[in-house]
Amino acid sequence: MNNPNSSSLFHFTREFNFLKDLISNGFRYSYSYEKYPQSIIRNNTSDIRNKSFYYSNPKQADAVAIPMICFCDIRLSQTSNHCKNYGSYAIGINKEMAQTIYGNNINPIHYIASSSVWIALSDISVIKDQNVSGCNNLKESINTILALSKPYKGTVLDDGSRCFYDEKEWRIFLPDNKNESYSWKWDIHFATRDEFKEWRDPLNQTLNESGNGRLTFLKRKRLSYEDEKTLIEFFTHIIVESDDEVPALVNFILNTKNPIFGYKHISAKSRRLLVSKISSMERISKDY
Repeated sequence: MNNPNSSSLFHFTREFNFLKDLISNGFRYSYSYEKYPQSIIRNNTSDIRNKSFYYSNPKQADAVAIPMICFCDIRLSQTSNHCKNYGSYAIGINKEMAQTIYGNNINPIHYIASSSVWIALSDISVIKDQNVSGCNNLKESINTILALSKPYKGTVLDDGSRCFYDEKEWRIFLPDNKNESYSWKWDIHFATRDEFKEWRDPLNQTLNESGNGRLTFLKRKRLSYEDEKTLIEFFTHIIVESDDEVPALVNFILNTKNPIFGYKHISAKSRRLLVSKISSMERISKDY
């Protein structure tokens, strides 16, 4: 039986310039609109005296914005619907290498189909600001569970209903730290994606300028020969939307003035190997 999952993790984006930016500077954290039961949102504060356990009011805040980088392990032959939602440009990375390089930070998410599980999460979120003997950091642990949880199906803003489970999502996210530029933004509610984007873009810019907004490869200013070889192996696919865009991306990667994943000193040989990983969604749709 064929493996339903891919050996690569894919990060999709909507524009050619965004793809070039990712190749040059690494993955960029972006605030994502994560919708939860309103009881979970209210339980973010330590004062629970006036909280109801579970309620629903469409006019109340129902989400938290979490800075994250999203991937999926969908096979390329199954990406047509994914491209409609997230764009037709993508970088593929080796899944096993990603787990080694990024360690515990990268995880597949949990999809929740029943209200009883959301109620269970609402229940435990009540105590996340308490000091419990034997717990290292209860708040961080509960927030980790929340950040890696998503409805089996539902809506995101005005995008319409879809089955999130089909996306087979993996995430890397920044923890909620009110003293940092990447603190989570609780108690939010927007009617449309455009409204959320207008509100979010300045936050993303501040995060990027803070030095915490990028995820690259190894935390070194310059790579050794072996590290550089590993970096190129780390990339499995670079995908543009159409065949016509391939030459421009080839020239971009071969231009030694352009860094690769944050590193300026990448050899011409490595750049040529990276170019060999370019394909187009136009070609993939015809061949798969």
